[in-house]
Order: sequence, then C-alpha cells, then structure tokens
Amino acid sequence: MERYDAAKRLDELHMYKYEKNGAYSIEVVAHGAGTILFSKYDAYNKCLEQVFSSVETLHYEYDSLNKLKRILYNNKDEKPTEVAIVVYNNKGVIEKIVGTGASGQIQYFKYNDFGLVSEKTSVQQDESGDEKKQIVFYEYAFWQ
Repeated sequence: MERYDAAKRLDELHMYKYEKNGAYSIEVVAHGAGTILFSKYDAYNKCLEQVFSSVETLHYEYDSLNKLKRILYNNKDEKPTEVAIVVYNNKGVIEKIVGTGASGQIQYFKYNDFGLVSEKTSVQQDESGDEKKQIVFYEYAFWQ
C-alpha cells in the first residue's frame, strides 16, 4: 500500500507479508527514513510484537482466553520488561491499561452502546506530582 502526503508525494510504503498459517507482518517504510515500524500478528489478528525504527520493541502477551494481559518493552538487545498490565471489567472489555514503568500512565476506556470505544482518558503525573489528563473522544459513522 502506498501513502501520499498533502503535496501528493509518496510518503510511506506499507508492505504486508502473509504466512501459510494465517499469521502476517506489516512493514512501514517512510520515504527517506527506512523502516519505521515492523509489526507481527498471529492468524487471529492479535498483535504480537511491534518494532519501532529497528530500536525499540513492544511485546504483547495474552492470557489463555486470548485477551491482552500485559505489554513488555525493550530497547535493542535488552531483556524485555513489563511496562503495562491490562484490566478488564465485568463485561470482558478493557477497563484500563496501567503503566508499570517509569511513566506510571493509566489509560481508562469508556464504550458506547455498540461496544466500541467512545472515550479514552490518559492520566499521568509529571515530575512535580501534578496530574496531567488527556481525553480523546471517538465518534463513528455507519453507512447502510
């Protein structure tokens, strides 16, 4: 897939590679920067790993019910360490993602009547202990 910028110049290439078992990977190559993202997915579309600019990696671990359990991070050849855990509500959807790393960021999720994310609130404390909050609202349009 090709992506073009506002001036209609080729900006990125997205290359998809599929395995016989249904697993696949997506490589995003930015014009002039090389590979900026390489993601691996299983046959059920679960993201297993994302490598950013060949330096930083996020690893996604799932529980026995195939629900995201925790996220690990490593830089180059370091051993992956946990940076977040995922908490589900009684309806089985993600209630929050709690950062266990230095940032300590917590992301809270609200859902609409269709079960889609309608609001994501990110809360983080800065060095002075003040709480910073960012809220993102999601709207959906459905065509028939």
